[in-house]
Amino acid sequence: TPEEQILHNQIMLVPPLPHWVSGRVALAGDAAHAMSPHSTAGATLGIEDAALLGCLLSPTGDVPAALAAYEASQIPRYAHVARLSAAVENAPTPQDFARHYVAFSHWMITQRPRRPGQNRVEA
Repeated sequence: TPEEQILHNQIMLVPPLPHWVSGRVALAGDAAHAMSPHSTAGATLGIEDAALLGCLLSPTGDVPAALAAYEASQIPRYAHVARLSAAVENAPTPQDFARHYVAFSHWMITQRPRRPGQNRVEA
């Protein structure tokens, strides 16, 4: 690719939001928890949100309660994901980057999201 065709855009990190839900409206995916593209987990995290929302919303007619359960479940999970992602993003050496990236990837693969009040979300 010729140098003049390569885009050089600043990566903007979104600060964590204290709430993702307001009444009957919820943020999901990058709107709720955008992080650096270096962790390559954005699509996976958005799919987790969609799967959990689908599980919580389908059995109940109480949308605000379902959305509150979603928020209570996911905000702590994504706070942990953000810490793992920040370790990758801020790694001072290539070796540290590799170590943190492996730890992040291992956690993402092995720590499946839990549905509130249930064992696990099956997507």
